[in-house]
Amino acid sequence: MASYATLLLLFLTISASLSSSIDGTQLILVNNCQESIWPGILGGGGQTTPRNGGFHMGSGEETIIDVPDKWSGRIWGRQGCTFNQNGKGGSCQTGDCNGGSLNCQGTGGVPPATVVEMTLGSSSSPLHFYDVSLVDGFNLPVSMKPIGGGVGCGVAACEVDLNVCCPSALEVKRDGKVVGCKSACLAMQSAKYCCTGEYANPKAWLLVMSSLSVLPILTTILVLPTVWLKDLSLLSYLSVGGVLASVLLGLCLFWVGAVDGIGFHATGKLMDFGNLPVAIGIFGFGYSGHSVFPNIYSSMKDPSKFPLVLVICFGFCTVLYIAIAVCGYTMFGEALQSQFTLNMPKHFLPSKIAVWTAIVTPMTKYALTITPIVLSLEELIPMAKMRSHGVSILFRTILVISTLVVALSVPFFGIVAALIGSFLAMLVALIFPCLCYLSILKGKLTNTQIGLCMFIIIFGLVSGCCGTYSAISRLADQMT
Repeated sequence: MASYATLLLLFLTISASLSSSIDGTQLILVNNCQESIWPGILGGGGQTTPRNGGFHMGSGEETIIDVPDKWSGRIWGRQGCTFNQNGKGGSCQTGDCNGGSLNCQGTGGVPPATVVEMTLGSSSSPLHFYDVSLVDGFNLPVSMKPIGGGVGCGVAACEVDLNVCCPSALEVKRDGKVVGCKSACLAMQSAKYCCTGEYANPKAWLLVMSSLSVLPILTTILVLPTVWLKDLSLLSYLSVGGVLASVLLGLCLFWVGAVDGIGFHATGKLMDFGNLPVAIGIFGFGYSGHSVFPNIYSSMKDPSKFPLVLVICFGFCTVLYIAIAVCGYTMFGEALQSQFTLNMPKHFLPSKIAVWTAIVTPMTKYALTITPIVLSLEELIPMAKMRSHGVSILFRTILVISTLVVALSVPFFGIVAALIGSFLAMLVALIFPCLCYLSILKGKLTNTQIGLCMFIIIFGLVSGCCGTYSAISRLADQMT
């Protein structure tokens, strides 16, 4: 990204048993951006403020600051600063302090600013506490890493440039460029967003937190009656709604970028090989509906048109997926989440439509997708008397509830989709069809056809193995 700064705070705690002459902590600040930043420092109550509270750091520059034992305070980055020769009479685009001075001298930064907070021990505890806070908004990506320490000494970071996806109501612009993103409290000045008044009680937010579980449960209840249907003709009408919902999602995304002012200006790595296996898995997930093909073929009035239907459907899906991927990445860059609706500013009408459309979409597709699985499992029931309509409804209900349990237990949509796409979709969509094609038409194929099938099989195997390993590793990291 054009403006990327990382404030790397490396804690090197010297034990008194190693050297009684050294007592304190070293903070190593590294400016990894391609432009200057001006860190601001503020000591906590009664604490000293090193370096008069502010200084300049050029691109790639490293600075070491010694602070005393049990020091507490905060550090933030300032950008776009101009001062006179005495370090006065200037200003910064974000994080300004002390009336536009180089040295903050005991004053905090003007929001929005990404803040590093730390307490390096106290009179009652030797433990170090530190975090990266967005309470005052966001202006620069920041990471904080300790050296040494024991269990629990991890990395605190906000390494994504949130300015590229900042809602317009929260943006801070300078010369037409977004340089900061206000907190909702600062921008709206509302008790709801500032956790004051009636919202100061933590119990007031229990309903908000519980909605994370209520929404999947509500969706399951709405989906359940559609799963009980056995008439595939009715399910086909529901699936048409799913196609229209997918198109509407894409249109909402494009509208937010083209009309509502987000724009298509974000940049990033053109090819991220580290995330390529997961990306292939997620892309393959969109082609994992092969279980419904036999039902579609047998229910068609003219089955001879089935190949044409497949070509049209796969072509449409490919164009739609690529269009949404390009649109989402050029809008939100590397801040793009596994569900792009999470990036869309909530106050736009198309964003609200997209969220509810995303909720409705599973209702239109789930029943048709799970029907072949249900029918196959029902055939395994040994006694004919057990295959009554009531037993069928009970069996389908248990399957739907099991899906809900998995969704609540493993809430990592992007990783799970990548795992399914890599492990299952590659087998069903690429490897098995080519193997069956080679087996059925053995001795009747040209060398070109055989070579093309082998290429697809090898590509599927490599992509599937790499994507599955990568997805399982990430899922294990998230679960632990």
